[in-house]
Amino acid sequence: MKQKLEEKIEQKRKELIITAGQTGFTSKDTLKLSEELDCLINGYNSLESEYLPIE
Repeated sequence: MKQKLEEKIEQKRKELIITAGQTGFTSKDTLKLSEELDCLINGYNSLESEYLPIE
């Protein structure tokens, strides 16, 4: 699961970089991809925090 999410994050990051280069940093497409990447990263961080030991 973690590996799959890492791959999705990397793919979305590449899409974001390409789109930002083509359409600008404030285009609707770039902002949409940025939000999608944020969601993936938040999901990853949530998954990571589940595996951290509680002290």
